[in-house]
Amino acid sequence: MKKVAVFGASGFAGTAVVERLLKKPDIDVVAIIHSDGNAWRLSRRKDLALRQVDITVREQVRAVMENVTHVVNCTRGSDTVMLKGLEILLSEAKLAAVEQFVHISSVLIYGDRPATESVHETAAPDPQGNAYGVLKLKQDEMVQSAAGKGLPATIICPPNIIGPYSLFLGGLVEMIKSDKVGLLEGDHACVTVDVDNLAKAIELALFGGDGSGSRYFVTDDHAATWAELTGYLCGLAGKQKLMPLTAQEIESRLQTPPVSYNPLRSLKHLVSSDVREALRKDPLLCKGDMFLRGLIAKLPGNLEDRVRLGVEGPTRVAKVDHAPAINWAFCAAQLRDVAHSCERLQRDLGYTPDHSFAESMSAYVRWYNRMHGYDTGFADILKRLA
Repeated sequence: MKKVAVFGASGFAGTAVVERLLKKPDIDVVAIIHSDGNAWRLSRRKDLALRQVDITVREQVRAVMENVTHVVNCTRGSDTVMLKGLEILLSEAKLAAVEQFVHISSVLIYGDRPATESVHETAAPDPQGNAYGVLKLKQDEMVQSAAGKGLPATIICPPNIIGPYSLFLGGLVEMIKSDKVGLLEGDHACVTVDVDNLAKAIELALFGGDGSGSRYFVTDDHAATWAELTGYLCGLAGKQKLMPLTAQEIESRLQTPPVSYNPLRSLKHLVSSDVREALRKDPLLCKGDMFLRGLIAKLPGNLEDRVRLGVEGPTRVAKVDHAPAINWAFCAAQLRDVAHSCERLQRDLGYTPDHSFAESMSAYVRWYNRMHGYDTGFADILKRLA
């Protein structure tokens, strides 16, 4: 009897892994959560007991590792959880002599603009300053180091995870509704993996991986485009199409304007009302400010106004920008345009996706309509209220 501990079981991927493994009669599943806030799907199951554990506390991790033969790490959280928690998981897994440790990584270890050679896992990771990518790469290195020291481990590296309950798709629908996202002109890759396909890859790695710390991309049947992806979602958001964008437009919006130093502007800021109001909290400086204000007040009216205008400048009224508040950082994801390949996973572990991209997106549309009541007689009213 295999005993699999799934850490981060209440998350989107973790829940799919647990539900898949529960169908195997020869597997005993231990679903480990940090809190019960997201565990409602799993908590409804009568065939599963949830264990609440803080993975940054070694004693708690050790207590749930008893007789565990395999471990899946789907946890996500603060830097402390991601690094210290993983360090504890790895060391306790080795102490428990687990047969395989599977860790979920991310394609963001190759950065926001991955090199073309990162189609395959053999490319050198380069997060390019992406904070999450940097963190996930540190985790990968920890897992690979543990594998080199005797802990059998495998890394599964997914792109955007789709399917029913997908947070990625849900967030995109909301941005489309509020006109916060446009569509980059041309056919640009948006690599995806259905959450059940991801769970299948994790199962294959659990019981078929060589434990060498290898990294595997996992994707759907083909590299979808952003146009295909958003085509499924526009109807849910009540939109015909997205605003067209160019690469140059996205690039220009992401550029930070240079900061220029102006001594006169700095001096004016120093004596402005905002700065003086802060300085008046000091009793001595407050007296000095009141003395200067008294001198200025004695000046002829027009001269006093000219002095104030020279210091404060004219009152500025902010212009109302009626243009949509585009989320340019999200739009920039369309510039990644690299279709990571799952050939290695297919070759080494026999992976084939259970659901195609089209099947996954159609399932999401059905789920979304059902969850929002759009498949009922009240659909028109509910859409007006949304």
